[in-house]
Amino acid sequence: MMKKAFLDIAAVFGCKAGGILINLVFIPFYQRLLSPRDFGIVALVISLQALLSAMDFGTSTLVARDVSASKATNDIQSAWDIWRSSEFLLVSIFTLVASLCLINFIKIAFSTDSAPWQWLGEVLMTTGLLLTISLNNLVFTALNALQNYRTASVIQVGGVLIRAILTVIVLRVIGASIINFLIIQ
Repeated sequence: MMKKAFLDIAAVFGCKAGGILINLVFIPFYQRLLSPRDFGIVALVISLQALLSAMDFGTSTLVARDVSASKATNDIQSAWDIWRSSEFLLVSIFTLVASLCLINFIKIAFSTDSAPWQWLGEVLMTTGLLLTISLNNLVFTALNALQNYRTASVIQVGGVLIRAILTVIVLRVIGASIINFLIIQ
């Protein structure tokens, strides 16, 4: 029993530390491959990913509590409802952010001779990426609430590692741009 508890704790710790370590290992590759401007955006995106993993508007706390309780009471519907509500909240928040960016873009487009199309694409893609990271965090939280720590850890760390490797490959082979980075991420 103690060995299982140790492995579960190690899996949760390894998952959180693994994602951070993978990003730290791959940051020098991104820096060498990307322009200073694009790398600055990548550094900001990676920072925002870490921030959103820790701060998700309380949704992971609700999902963890309700999924765990539903397992004990065998009431899957209430856990499903809170999960769906949490997803709706996250999608709503990120839609609001994307809408504000679009409004700002329109104001800039009408006040100058040229519209910053590249900026709009980058911001909207970054918003979509951060939304998917937040939704992924809900899945990770639910798996932990169901005490599937090792499965959650393998999925999380494996996903981060695969994204990082594919990103370096795409940046080298197809082209080093922020858009390619965001598409792979």
